[in-house]
Amino acid sequence: HGAARPPAVIASPDLLEALALRHQVFGPTSLESYLQCPFQFLGRYTLRLQAAPARPEQRLDFLTQGTIVHAVLAGLHSDPRPLEETFDGIFARICEKQRVPPGYRTEACRQRMLTDVRALVEDPDWTQGYEIRTEQRFRYKLGADVEISGRIDRVDVTPNDGAYVIDYKYSGAQNTKSRGT
Repeated sequence: HGAARPPAVIASPDLLEALALRHQVFGPTSLESYLQCPFQFLGRYTLRLQAAPARPEQRLDFLTQGTIVHAVLAGLHSDPRPLEETFDGIFARICEKQRVPPGYRTEACRQRMLTDVRALVEDPDWTQGYEIRTEQRFRYKLGADVEISGRIDRVDVTPNDGAYVIDYKYSGAQNTKSRGT
């Protein structure tokens, strides 16, 4: 066994300047990644490394299911079609993009997600007559040369100018509704 190598340090002024320029604006997810693991942040957001694609039978994972449900919930406010048509179009588009193979598991997931979304949007507490704004972009200056920016999934504006900010997270019917409170 050899001695452990000392950690590498980026000391070049040119590299430090390039890193500072690359990371002037952060998204909430990238900041969370940095706080959890700076090395993972380096790989994902600085070097822009990507993982190998999932095996076909694993492509309809919770992240992909969440992407589908998120797109459906956002689309419901701008798409006049019935829920099922909106859901089916988005589901098909995302599954094609992710190359999710058809089969029993895919259909079972589709049915469960549609049931979960239907239960959520048919809940009378879901809208309450508020003005609903979806996919609201934001930028907030944290310091002289650092900003955080992102997108708010949904803002429900109340009649008295109050607001509820909603960040969609999908994890099945039993957890989806409880996280909205």
